[in-house]
Amino acid sequence: MVSSCTTGADTESQKSTPASSPPPVEMEFVDNGVSKEMQVEEEQMRLKREKDDLKREQKMEKKRQEDLKGGKEVLDTKFKALEHLLSKSKVRLSIRIYSFERIQSRF
Repeated sequence: MVSSCTTGADTESQKSTPASSPPPVEMEFVDNGVSKEMQVEEEQMRLKREKDDLKREQKMEKKRQEDLKGGKEVLDTKFKALEHLLSKSKVRLSIRIYSFERIQSRF
């Protein structure tokens, strides 16, 4: 059986390949080894995220205003729907906890 690990003796590839290659000349590193290209890309991503967040907030505010205009009945209906979902989640969680406890008690 041949071991993939060499001990003591250097192989030909180890002799010809340097331990680490220097960074490409065209890359300009400025801050903690991060290239300017990466910084520009990160900034573009941040701006896009902020723009998307703003759109989402505006959409949510518009929906919130529509709900408020709908009156108390609309808000009550939505509140009851949320309460129903929450109670279903609690029931499912209780069932799951009970199931886990039964399984643990077997061991």
